This record gives sequence, structure tokens and C-alpha cells, in this order.
Amino acid sequence: MNPQLVHFSPAVRSKIMMRITITFAFLITVFLQISLAQNIIKGKVTDDKGLALPGVSVQLKGKDVGATTDKDGAFTISVDDKNGTLVFSYVGFTPQEIALKGRSSVNVSLSPESKALSDVVVVGYGKQKNRRETTFEAVRLPLNVF
Repeated sequence: MNPQLVHFSPAVRSKIMMRITITFAFLITVFLQISLAQNIIKGKVTDDKGLALPGVSVQLKGKDVGATTDKDGAFTISVDDKNGTLVFSYVGFTPQEIALKGRSSVNVSLSPESKALSDVVVVGYGKQKNRRETTFEAVRLPLNVF
């Protein structure tokens, strides 16, 4: 049995090629969007009393990807791995690491560090009117003086 060859007119051949080209371009676009997709993680950082913490550093562990919380403690960070770990750090608070585990929303409560000071350094400057000299003195005092 001989297969019959189907011959198309040039106009029909052009339409078929156009459809194949459009379909191919669409598939490439979808593939690129899926493979290069970034995951957006949103959340809020508060202290142990529930007050928003502005300026908290939010970083994806092991990567150069980071963000900072706004005045309401909210942050948005774009990550390439939804199973990564976010590191939250803020002056005066204990840093905290949170595993994403596929989540797109993370709310964190940071607790204050409880480091006690043992000494206080007091620095004083003075200037005399009739001389062009500035004097300086530093004194180290034990904390129980205060």
C-alpha cells in the first residue's frame, strides 16, 4: 500500500507554518517563565509585644538576596528556592532563622537579646575661652555606680 502524498497550496502551507511557529514561540515562552520564575515571599516582623520592627534585615541564607522591613514591619523578598531559609536580624534582638518549606507568607516575632552591660564609659570634652585647646577625659565606671 503506497501512502498518498498530500500536496498543499502555498497559501495553506503558509498558514500551517505560521501556526507551528506561533505554537513553538508560545511553548518556549511558557518554558522560560516556569524555569526562571522567582518566588515572592511576603511577611511581617514584630517584637515579642507585637509591635512592628522597621529596618529588620531579611536575607536568604547562603545567597546574596535580601530585603529590609518597612515602617510597618512588612517585607517582600524574591527567592529562587521556596524551600530555603530566611535569616532575620536586628540590632538588640536575637537573630532568627525560618525555613520556608514552600510557604509564600512568613510572619516572625523577634525576641530582645538579654545581654547585660558590665561597664559604662563616660567621655567628656571641654574648651576654655582664653586658650585654643580642647581638653578630653575618659573615665571607666562600674555599672553599680548608676
